[in-house]
Amino acid sequence: MATQRRLYAIPVAIQQEKLVAFTRAALQTGVSLRRATGPLGRQVAERTKTHPVQPGFAATHLIVVDQADYFQGLDARLAAEGGTRDVGDFSHIDVDGIARQVLISITLLSHCTWQVGGTYTFDYPDSDFPYRSGGYSHRETVSVAQAFRYSAASGWFRDLKASELRRKCVQLDCYYRSGTWWFDRLSVALGYLWSGLTTTHSELAFVSFCMALEAIASTSNNEITHILAERCALLTESDLEHRLRAYSEVKDLYELRSKIVHGRSAPKKGPITSESLAITAKLSVVPHSELLRILAHVVAVINGVLRRPDLMALLHVKRSEEKASKALHEYFQRLLLRRET
Repeated sequence: MATQRRLYAIPVAIQQEKLVAFTRAALQTGVSLRRATGPLGRQVAERTKTHPVQPGFAATHLIVVDQADYFQGLDARLAAEGGTRDVGDFSHIDVDGIARQVLISITLLSHCTWQVGGTYTFDYPDSDFPYRSGGYSHRETVSVAQAFRYSAASGWFRDLKASELRRKCVQLDCYYRSGTWWFDRLSVALGYLWSGLTTTHSELAFVSFCMALEAIASTSNNEITHILAERCALLTESDLEHRLRAYSEVKDLYELRSKIVHGRSAPKKGPITSESLAITAKLSVVPHSELLRILAHVVAVINGVLRRPDLMALLHVKRSEEKASKALHEYFQRLLLRRET
């Protein structure tokens, strides 16, 4: 008798669909991103007509998770690292975490904007396709802020390549695994990045992006703006002129942050537009161009961390917050003072 398997399909609408050239990308064992076509895509489209997905949502891609294959691959990775999975309350697939892993990777690589809804579940025997009927888990549809979708210039978005997406998902794997938890400064930054991308409030998005930078680069309460700007420039640029420009931009953005969080934001005379700064009882608006600038720095900083194995190793060492901050401070000092050869 054939054994039952379970498949999860998470519909995703990528607005810049033409930038995704591949039809299917295997991202890790049991996880793939594929176009919303074929038998599975048709079943998802048919169910979307009757289930309470947001009106107007049309999936372009599916994040597909095969439960058995995923756990087999996860257990193999954990065994290679000398660890095990908590099979107590966390023996189920964390489809939300896996979806975040894929969508954050897309953002870090391409800036593509996306929308994601609920999760479709299909049970099927090994020997018999197409997929059998299953369940549906509704959740509120989340998407990147409107500012990024409609205000960004065409040059903001980049082509998404399957090989690069796979590597990025592998790099982020420890933060999104089912049945395990990993906490460090990058974990916190990734959480704030997700919050900033999915909130509908522009002022909260801006502050969340700032908090993501602070989670990675802040180690003291003194000269926070100067130190953050300096370290962001060190992580993202190698050329002196580019570092000076990045330093200046981050300092400017933190002046805007101060206005937002300390209540000194008032609309200018005249109509409020997408480029206004207005935090009022009736309406909140942060200039869309500034939201894009701060997001670009967050993406660059996180990618800068992921490109540095020595920094990742430093973040992964378990120690007290005081010792972790001291080690990180020393790392940035060496990075700042080292002589280029």
